[in-house]
Amino acid sequence: MLGVDTTMKTMAGLLAKVKALKEDGLNAFVWTGGYDVPPNSIMDTVREDIMFIDEVIGTGEVAISDQRGLDPPINELARVATHSHVGGMLANKAGLTHFHVGEGTAGWLPCVSC
Repeated sequence: MLGVDTTMKTMAGLLAKVKALKEDGLNAFVWTGGYDVPPNSIMDTVREDIMFIDEVIGTGEVAISDQRGLDPPINELARVATHSHVGGMLANKAGLTHFHVGEGTAGWLPCVSC
């Protein structure tokens, strides 16, 4: 996962590292995205990443209730989770979404009034 640094680190760079690990004989996978919403992706959407790139198994690490995150509205979080789920279904993969819950006062609840 890229985590919070989606500026200096890229999905393409992360995928290249995973492919190198696989060449060394390790099992390695990628979560597309990062803290940002909408998530960063290699292709146009996270759904396409999951569907067309073997190493991509889901979306993450989407930050909620964290000072480094963007406090995305709940409909945007639902969109990310849906794209991950549908991409996973179509590619016969897990299609999970990984949420990072920070120490903000909202806890796991995203901004519902945004």
